[in-house]
Amino acid sequence: FYALPELTTSKGTPVNAVYGFARTLLMALREYPSRYVAVAFDAKGPTLRHAAYAEYKATRKEMPDPLVAQLPLVKELVDVFGLKRLEREGYEADDIMATLARLAERRGTQALVLTGDKDMAQLVSDKVLLLKPGRRPTDRLELLDRRGVEERYGVPPERIVDLLALVGDSIDTVSYT
Repeated sequence: FYALPELTTSKGTPVNAVYGFARTLLMALREYPSRYVAVAFDAKGPTLRHAAYAEYKATRKEMPDPLVAQLPLVKELVDVFGLKRLEREGYEADDIMATLARLAERRGTQALVLTGDKDMAQLVSDKVLLLKPGRRPTDRLELLDRRGVEERYGVPPERIVDLLALVGDSIDTVSYT
């Protein structure tokens, strides 16, 4: 992500991630107001995927300490905004977001998933849209519908899994050679 000058609290705690999160969240709420908003977080500990595949995310670097220190502040911000905060042991935030998107879709409700994770493009349908944050503070949010996913990734949403299986995903330690 774009490197901001070091932003800190009066006690010296970095808050760049808090700033970026708040800015993106406020932009999304302003541009796409909704009656229902939830923010999902990864729970601590292994997930169901770790049990199925021991190497899952084995090469992922540990979260840097300055970012770890900011997570409680981000969660507090979500609470202060009065938004529903979700996390569940054994599941990633992606699992929670995907479940909510599919539940909304089954009920005939439009769902908007805000994430930079390309895996989530597989959820896009007539009722589920993907909202991707920019990499720099001045970037706009990018709204992807079915056609947008195909233009961006070269395949329709239902082929994203196949695409990632073919090209691999170093973040999740998935590669085929």
